[in-house]
Amino acid sequence: MRLLIFAAFFALAGCAPRAIDMMQAPPAALRGAASVEGVELTLRPDLQRALAAADARLAERAAGRDPPEGRAALPFARMFTETVQGVARARRLTRGRPVRLVVEMDELRVPGIALSALGRTDRLAGQVIVHDRASDETLAIFYVTVDNAHPGLLGQLTRGTGIRERLAEAFANHIADQLSAPRRR
Repeated sequence: MRLLIFAAFFALAGCAPRAIDMMQAPPAALRGAASVEGVELTLRPDLQRALAAADARLAERAAGRDPPEGRAALPFARMFTETVQGVARARRLTRGRPVRLVVEMDELRVPGIALSALGRTDRLAGQVIVHDRASDETLAIFYVTVDNAHPGLLGQLTRGTGIRERLAEAFANHIADQLSAPRRR
């Protein structure tokens, strides 16, 4: 019986979406030689409405706290762009060909505790378009998906808080992986 359960989980693990779906790979000359000088976030209209409502609830909760909780108190769009820029700086994407990132966000899903305990994943997904800052030429296009699953009660303890911030950081790291020099194996 345990072997059957293990086999089922192993089979389902292979069904998870890939983190990166490449549409137009960055040119080899850009890898490790890009300078992220701008991040632009665009949202689907329904996602924009949902985020505006979530940001309003967050601001309401943060208003009673002194001091505010840092990045957790920021509206999503600002927090996301600052996170991408911070990861770019940390990964040394500050020298080389100036690029502008356009992120077309399709999905942000942060289910409540009950749905998450039942297996619903936290998800952030969207298309990233890398443009040359000077000529506006499209250099790369790829789709990033970040899924974090925390099923069960124990999973909820490890899920903790700061979920959207961790999703944004994982998304930003996937972008940096595509623009950084390939790692030697």
